[in-house]
Amino acid sequence: MKKTVAWLLTFLLSSILLHGCDKLNLSDEEETTKTLQTARAVSSVDTINNLQTPNKTESTTETNDTPTEKPEVNFAQLFEGSDTPANVIDTYLAVLNNEVKVRYTGFFDGSQDRYLSHCPHPYSLNLLGNTSKEQFTVVDMDGDGVMEVLVSDTIVLHYEDGIVYGYGFTFNEMYYPKTDGTFSWSYSSQNMYGNAKLQFDGATYDWIEIYRIVNDGTDFTEYYIDEKKVTPQELQEYIEQNECTVRAEWYSLEGISIVTEDNIPEWNGK
Repeated sequence: MKKTVAWLLTFLLSSILLHGCDKLNLSDEEETTKTLQTARAVSSVDTINNLQTPNKTESTTETNDTPTEKPEVNFAQLFEGSDTPANVIDTYLAVLNNEVKVRYTGFFDGSQDRYLSHCPHPYSLNLLGNTSKEQFTVVDMDGDGVMEVLVSDTIVLHYEDGIVYGYGFTFNEMYYPKTDGTFSWSYSSQNMYGNAKLQFDGATYDWIEIYRIVNDGTDFTEYYIDEKKVTPQELQEYIEQNECTVRAEWYSLEGISIVTEDNIPEWNGK
């Protein structure tokens, strides 16, 4: 099993979808389709393994009696090179520490102001609770120069007009966020997958599709760029020339969080 996974990951590193370092020598549409589909399959396996990693670490920590130091993270330094104002950075940090509420817009609750610990996890819909166990990254999702903060893989925090909005996405809706704010998505029920980005407007956002591949498991495959149908060769060329291949780096909230099991704000349903 380990050899199989290693082989798949090795193939992934050479695939144009994720790294774009090697040129694919394609002779026809069938070979292109096979390459794109294989890269997606390996990508999905790798993603699932990455999502399971925090759980394994958490379990190990619980059975270890030796105290461990919190990993140090210079939160403000993660915003260097962007146009993010200092007050926005401070507000993000306060949200992560349950000192300031986030206007959470996800799922069935509508828009509600609540502490981050009281926001539902996009996967299980259970409240996040002790957020120090979660991971986060900092990415400019909409290209305006002001960074967003992603928590627990698919909760996006966006600052606008003095308010931090929170948007929840399931695993299929967003994974592998890149440093340029783009991300991968996949809807197996509709046999579609591709890349997209977001544009925010207060409590709402626009999903902007970059490219899409539609395949029903047969010889039928369609390729789209900006919702316009293209050939597989055109999509491959577009990916080689335009797709960012650098994934966002994730950090443990434990390194900046003051939240513990004992000081989570009391949940009163609001």
